[in-house]
Amino acid sequence: MNIQYTVKPSKRSRRVRIAVSGGRVVVTAPPRMEASHLDRLVARYEPWIVKALRRQARLTAGVKLAHDTFDKNEFAARAKALVKERYLAIAAAHGVRLGHISVKKMRSRWGSCSGQGNISINLLLGHLPPELLAYVVVHEICHLVHHNHSPRFWALVAAHEGAFKTHKAALRRYSHFLSGADMPRGADADMVK
Repeated sequence: MNIQYTVKPSKRSRRVRIAVSGGRVVVTAPPRMEASHLDRLVARYEPWIVKALRRQARLTAGVKLAHDTFDKNEFAARAKALVKERYLAIAAAHGVRLGHISVKKMRSRWGSCSGQGNISINLLLGHLPPELLAYVVVHEICHLVHHNHSPRFWALVAAHEGAFKTHKAALRRYSHFLSGADMPRGADADMVK
């Protein structure tokens, strides 16, 4: 089998990293890495790549978006209100500050929390069941308190979102939509960068 892959040059990379995500193979490598070297590495790890691609295909088979279209402004307002509400319920008591909240297109993640307390929520969550937005918000708010995925972080998440393991698994099943390759025809064409 001839593996098709995308090269993602990274100045911060010291070594080559092969990842399978959304049914695609992405090779992150230092700039100026020779294509022939990358080809040999991909060929060397072909059995693992094929296994990972098959596993993802099984996991995501039949997964469909809950909503083909939605009002972006309404969703953004709802997401921001939910972030503020969960901040007050979870993180405010810890003395941490909530920074700017943004709802935007994101290619590789459902949400993020910066060291400055800024929280970003992926606009694509508007296509998914609402409980997944709630989980992502709780996850990112808990990062205001613990900037890692330590046991203390997960304990805080569990205290505020009992079904977090179910929601985390569901988000993995939707991850192939992050690249935009599998967006339905009725979906907003510019939902994903």
